[in-house]
Amino acid sequence: MVAEGVLLECLNNPCVSSVLNVSRKPLNLSHPELEAYMVGDFLQLP
Repeated sequence: MVAEGVLLECLNNPCVSSVLNVSRKPLNLSHPELEAYMVGDFLQLP
């Protein structure tokens, strides 16, 4: 997937200090610079 490729490139780039992943499903990836925010419905974001 394109989004996964962008995520991995960001995590491997020393210029990027943190990445926020917003998704409906859990991400099977752990990284010190990665923060995950899960939402059930993107139309109901707070």
